[in-house]
Amino acid sequence: MEEKDETMAFSKEIYEKIKIPKEEKEKIYSKLTKNFLIAIAVFFYVLFLNLGYVRLEETIFRRDLKVFAFGLILFTIWVFEKAYKKDSGTITIHGIEMLVLSFITLYMPYVYFYQNPIVQVFFETSSIYIAFYYIVKCIIIYKSEIKKFKLSLSDVKEITKENDTYLDEKSEKKFSKKKGK
Repeated sequence: MEEKDETMAFSKEIYEKIKIPKEEKEKIYSKLTKNFLIAIAVFFYVLFLNLGYVRLEETIFRRDLKVFAFGLILFTIWVFEKAYKKDSGTITIHGIEMLVLSFITLYMPYVYFYQNPIVQVFFETSSIYIAFYYIVKCIIIYKSEIKKFKLSLSDVKEITKENDTYLDEKSEKKFSKKKGK
């Protein structure tokens, strides 16, 4: 009976050490919220482009696509500049996503007015693919952040840093080349 109590106490202690603190959860949720808001904005952007194709005249729709593509490319350049100044990989990924969206917008007039209906259906359903991409991205972000936190709990790195091994020593050449050969 006493052994069982010790085991339960030990289990609770381990659980408390592994449990993610509130601050870490808030950081993770803020990253997920940013990606979720970007996903909603991109989803509605593509949805409105598809509605524009259905509701607007061809010349107006082409002009609107050109304006949107130009605006997106300028925004993408701004995002890349911001990522460069802050040296941020996360902002760079957002810039790449915006660049892909710009390419999609640039390619839309060609697809809608000159391609076969199969390609049109692909573009009309592109908002679904974008939503799927962001869902997968959020899952990956969540899992990687949890993994980072759990790895930060490990004290193995600290233990191994204290002990110098023979691999840390400077290597010397044991064989020298003979002159004249």
